[in-house]
Amino acid sequence: MATKRFRRQTLKTRNPRRLCVPETWTLGYAGRSPEDFLKILKDYGIERVVDIRELPLTEVPGFSQGPLSAFLAKNGVAYDLRRELGAPQNARDRFKEDGDYEAFCETYLIALPRKAVEALAHTCSGQRCLILSEDRSPDRSLRRPLGARLERHGFRVKHIL
Repeated sequence: MATKRFRRQTLKTRNPRRLCVPETWTLGYAGRSPEDFLKILKDYGIERVVDIRELPLTEVPGFSQGPLSAFLAKNGVAYDLRRELGAPQNARDRFKEDGDYEAFCETYLIALPRKAVEALAHTCSGQRCLILSEDRSPDRSLRRPLGARLERHGFRVKHIL
């Protein structure tokens, strides 16, 4: 009986927001149009896109930093560029040469600033965030190792394919 009373009191005094596990999503834009990308954002209720590319330029129409941020703002979605979360040039070059994803992730995680991950966790804890990268597959991009780091901060990370 004392256990039930304790449980009831504990539940009454806890902040219900703290009981929720924060979530974030990841998505690669390769092979998508900006309109398809926006539909996915709306379907998942995404409020902020966090771009983790160190160099936010691409040949894919609409996904370089300037056009993408303008398109998202026009459609009510915030855009946040976090270059410090991108892969270092040497890791990208080596991955292009040898295709060794495990070595790429290892190099990336060694270079990944802890404070940048903490700042990302802080940003994403209060809103529905999506982490943007180029590759559609989380298994060939930064989405998987960065997601693992966010999971250490108590996040549930969902990779959209």
